[in-house]
Amino acid sequence: MPPGVRIFGRAEAARLNQRPFVLYLNRLARLPLASAWFPEFDRPSQGVIAVAPVALRDQLLESMLELAQKRRDLIQKLGP
Repeated sequence: MPPGVRIFGRAEAARLNQRPFVLYLNRLARLPLASAWFPEFDRPSQGVIAVAPVALRDQLLESMLELAQKRRDLIQKLGP
């Protein structure tokens, strides 16, 4: 698995009330909060859909910082 890519399998995703997913910490994007990018943004069910436990948040932050400091070449900048 490339640095900055984190797979959340069925069990771990379920603990976050999610379906299995892949998180790409090596991709950065600045996107406008506009319906063109987020068509369902105004719906009540949108917004924060999960909050990471402190240990997971710290682990993800550490991975991001390591990428930024040691593997900057792997970071992709996306968006308009």
